Amino acid sequence: MNKQSIYESLGVTPVINAAGTLTAFGGSLMSPEVVTAWSEAARHFVDLEELQDRVGERIAKMLKVESALVTGGAASANMLATAAAITVRNDDFIQKQIASNDGQPYEVLRQKRHRDPYDRQIETCGVKIVEVENEQDVERLVSDRTVLMMAYNVYEPEGSINHEDWLRLADTYSLPTLLDAAADTPPVDNLWRYSHMGYAMVTFSGGKTIRGPQNSGLLLGRTSLIEAAKKNAVPVEGVIGRVAKVSKEDIVGLWRALEIHLSRGDQIQSRCQEQLRTIETMVSEIPTIRCRFLTPEVANHFPHLILEWDEASLGLTPDELATSLRNGDPRIVTGRVYGTGTEGLLISAINLQPGEERLIGARVCEIFQALS
Repeated sequence: MNKQSIYESLGVTPVINAAGTLTAFGGSLMSPEVVTAWSEAARHFVDLEELQDRVGERIAKMLKVESALVTGGAASANMLATAAAITVRNDDFIQKQIASNDGQPYEVLRQKRHRDPYDRQIETCGVKIVEVENEQDVERLVSDRTVLMMAYNVYEPEGSINHEDWLRLADTYSLPTLLDAAADTPPVDNLWRYSHMGYAMVTFSGGKTIRGPQNSGLLLGRTSLIEAAKKNAVPVEGVIGRVAKVSKEDIVGLWRALEIHLSRGDQIQSRCQEQLRTIETMVSEIPTIRCRFLTPEVANHFPHLILEWDEASLGLTPDELATSLRNGDPRIVTGRVYGTGTEGLLISAINLQPGEERLIGARVCEIFQALS
């Protein structure tokens, strides 16, 4: 009798992930080398502050940036970056999370077109987000309470103020900057590109294409700000970052994952394209079906496949196809990432294991053949 997997013993059915590096399905899978490093780290106790310092030094050198900190995900990196910006202004924030000297909350400038649910992690620090739409707004709304100018890289093409002008304005008012680039590798050189561009702090997810532990993230930036972030992070007690604990295993795991990503990350594009071409070939005989490839401009910058068909004549909508895939055997989950539109059914190959592309192609053919 075959031994049950850990998930089967819990009554949970594993899925084929054609949705991408979405948190809802586990981000990505750690490579065997990362699992080995993670497991080895779990066998010993260590001083967490010392480990963060040493790993941060290694990562900073690898990524050609000034300083680095492993965090409990990209969202917590944004929170710690905000805390750091306040701390360099007012060290009392570390234990008291106080307002500015006039009793009003500190403020963070962000473009209106960059509004995002992850604003919540910024606001956790008690700041007020002030929205701007142009350079004149920045000049009018910046004040003594302003501690940070932040942006989400995924929205940069839509914003009215580009990277260069945003950074120039920040320099004018001597304000630190934060860029959320959570899903913005590949290309691999994005890991240092934005720091070299001039951003004081940049955040990345460790559990997406880097394939580190899902609950890991990166805060990269100027040493003074990274050191201020550490004062607000685990293992310090009573600080705002205590809720975003990062373990010794995750710190080591992300370090190892980054080493691998730097050597293999640029292979992602060709591997995704090859697997998606296989699916395209398998479904090409389905009546009215059309396949097109799409690579988002910024985040999730690797090939995706969109399946479209005559929904009226075949009596099947994309949502219905997604449901059939999810409820079938094997269970195949799909999703949507920013920058891929709303048409058809999106298939991502970033998390497909070898051979799973054929299972997806066969299942899609089976569903459509049942309609005829």
